[in-house]
Amino acid sequence: MIISSPFNVLKILLLSLILIFGGCETFSKERKYSKNGLTVTYRSLARFGSEITRYRVTPSSNITAETVSSHLLSLLHRRIQPPGKAKPIFSQKQVDSFSPLLAKALRKAPPNRYLHFEFQSSTGWTEGDVFTSVNKLHWRLLKIEGEGYSNDPLRLRKPTWKLVRARGQRFHKVNMGAGRQKSQENWVIATVGLKAPKRRATSPKQNLHKFGLKRKIKALKELLDDGIIGKKEYQQKKNILLNQHP
Repeated sequence: MIISSPFNVLKILLLSLILIFGGCETFSKERKYSKNGLTVTYRSLARFGSEITRYRVTPSSNITAETVSSHLLSLLHRRIQPPGKAKPIFSQKQVDSFSPLLAKALRKAPPNRYLHFEFQSSTGWTEGDVFTSVNKLHWRLLKIEGEGYSNDPLRLRKPTWKLVRARGQRFHKVNMGAGRQKSQENWVIATVGLKAPKRRATSPKQNLHKFGLKRKIKALKELLDDGIIGKKEYQQKKNILLNQHP
């Protein structure tokens, strides 16, 4: 039987500590900033995945709050099942509240880092990544209002939502082999100087629709609280109502 000397035991212990803390190096260097419901974190490019290596990630000193605001207001999505209409991801009020922090964080991004953001609103968490390449801003959304992205063509996972391209945006393309490419519909790219789309003013008729929507959702919630319907049925019916009232 081999008996380890105290010296060998110490060497093994030191090696284990090096491996543990070395593996956590990527996470220990992450810096977080929070304001107005938004949390941003600088992350190593290794955490993003191999697709980011196709771009030259470069910090941009000319990113302003107005620039970020235009891009955020241009981010649209729609449900896949059941099919829904294109809707903005963020409201004007939300964008006004956190675009200065996001712009400042992008300007100060360290080399070989991208920005991960999480925004908490009354409808749930919205989460994604953003970085700048040469005169381009990249937005990859991972979660919208608490629902993760899923658009599997084989339908092994239930499809949820996808981004809708606005004017001036394009999807990131994934190489599928044999010269084929596929659009990654949760990742849009646009020039830094993208102009925000014009949003139509809300009409009195639309306000009435919204008032009726609140009443219907409140009635659904009462059915849930009384145990007449379950949480799954409540969420399904609520989603149908939301898609019927843009």
